[in-house]
Amino acid sequence: MEPLPLAFVGWFYTLACAAALGTGAVILYGLRGSGGLGRRYAEERLLNDLTLFAIWTAGLIGATGVLRGKSWSLWLLEFFCWTLCAMVILSGANRVIALKRAAVETRGGFAAAVAGIVLVSLPILAFCAATIVTLRSDSARQALAG
Repeated sequence: MEPLPLAFVGWFYTLACAAALGTGAVILYGLRGSGGLGRRYAEERLLNDLTLFAIWTAGLIGATGVLRGKSWSLWLLEFFCWTLCAMVILSGANRVIALKRAAVETRGGFAAAVAGIVLVSLPILAFCAATIVTLRSDSARQALAG
């Protein structure tokens, strides 16, 4: 596999992480201001949400570091990609387990849900793998030599 251009990787992850952080902030603000059940949910999940914000912030910092040519950005963006892969796999597995436990879905509905999870997960995992290969390449190390 040939490495991706570093500028593309930097811009892609900068925009994706900024969009994820912005979307998360809007959702949390909406839940917090809604009162009742939404507010209670936001308060109960605060540690989870702060952890997610920290992970996406690490991705944003790593991506901007790649754009600025910083050597430390290689390991930070790679850490983000590995973490994102783990989150995608665990989220998909959690959804499959929840569907099996519910047992309300028909056989075809379960298969369609699993197919949907795979269709969302595979491109994310493939792009993260391509990014990791790019960040570990000699050309990336030379371009971002500190």
